[in-house]
Amino acid sequence: MRAAALGILTLLAFACSQPGPAGSAKASPGPTPTASGSSPSPSASPPALTESYGVLGTSGVDQPNYSLAIVGAGGKVAATATAAPRSGLQCTGPPAAGPILPFATVSMSDSRVYYLDGNTSVKFLRPDGTLGDATSVPGNGSLGSTFAVSPDDKRIAVVATDYGKNPVSYRIYVEDTFGGGNHVDIFSAADSRVPWAVGWRSGQLVLGIAGSCSQGGGPFSVFPHEYHVVDPATAARSATLGSSTGCPTVSLPSPGGVLCQEPNGTIDVVGWDGKVVRTFPAYADNQFFNFALAPGGGEAAGCCTPDGSPLLTRVGANPTQVPGGGDTVGFIDDGHLLIGAVAVQSQSRVYTVSPSASTPVPALGFFVGRLPGGLDPGHGT
Repeated sequence: MRAAALGILTLLAFACSQPGPAGSAKASPGPTPTASGSSPSPSASPPALTESYGVLGTSGVDQPNYSLAIVGAGGKVAATATAAPRSGLQCTGPPAAGPILPFATVSMSDSRVYYLDGNTSVKFLRPDGTLGDATSVPGNGSLGSTFAVSPDDKRIAVVATDYGKNPVSYRIYVEDTFGGGNHVDIFSAADSRVPWAVGWRSGQLVLGIAGSCSQGGGPFSVFPHEYHVVDPATAARSATLGSSTGCPTVSLPSPGGVLCQEPNGTIDVVGWDGKVVRTFPAYADNQFFNFALAPGGGEAAGCCTPDGSPLLTRVGANPTQVPGGGDTVGFIDDGHLLIGAVAVQSQSRVYTVSPSASTPVPALGFFVGRLPGGLDPGHGT
């Protein structure tokens, strides 16, 4: 698993630093509002969460379904869901080239996990087990989409990408999550790199920039190599976190920022203004391929040491090797690290930072996000 992930990450070395969400836009139309009408409300306004959760997801590759599990800090699985993976999506490039996409297309609001069921249907799962239908996104044929739902569940940003064109083309739009009203197209382009919709911060849309296609293809568990913070009405960029050619990002975004990896292997914490906040030198080891930043920005975790164990680094403290193996890491909150296992002979678990303790989790999967899912300062720490 570790070698495969390292191989996947090396596929994404891209040119950058031109205007536009993906770095090399060829078209940037202004907003084009469409008829909105009245959007139906969600079935009920969900109550605010009283605790934080991590979310594990299986890949669905070569399987009829993939699964999601919402996991609490005590190791209990609060809710689960299954869904059909994408199917039939290919690039027009070299034979067998496939699109580079999140292996499980999900988005976290402050109350729900939104997930893609099949190619077009977006559904949601709440920690109390409530399931529901949200909306649909472009899919089927050569089209594939990523999406990000705002923390208050009201708006959804969608990147719809046409992998049947060369270069690949995409468009970004924002609309009401339930009902599709107040639709605004904010950007379109054609490029070898494409954005993924990955989150919201302080009313701004966060886009992850990744490659479009690779030989062998398929949905991979990769991180975008840089993140752009853009206006959800105009796509004007206000900040860039990481750099595809300098310090590629290697973590999902958190309220504390993102992690990027320097050429010498050290890991930087990059704040939401795009500036380096601190450096964690403990990860200067090519064995590490999966990283996570705590919501408060003061802890980082990497997977894995040469013997297969995750490593936790805290500001002002020596690194801690977390006992046992792992395949993926992510923080539930500043005090709890969720370690995901993807093989039946492995054990997912929650690691409590202080006092140190591990609690088994009866679910397999990669860490794919946390609830609450907003990226605002101090959110859900």
